[in-house]
Amino acid sequence: MQQDQTTPEMPWTIDSELRAMLVCPACRGDLIDRQPGLHCPACALLYPVIDDIPQLIAEEARSYPSAD
Repeated sequence: MQQDQTTPEMPWTIDSELRAMLVCPACRGDLIDRQPGLHCPACALLYPVIDDIPQLIAEEARSYPSAD
């Protein structure tokens, strides 16, 4: 199993195989690594990552508009 490295932009480490499977629980769209969590541009929601664990609960996500 491959282990990811923490980058300066993202203070968390998520296994690359797990990260490839993660999608937005609200719309099943792609998630983008964006400080301070995982961002769904389609829903404009941000899911926090706490202790390297993505918190993918749609009801607890925060609004986070896309920069696009």
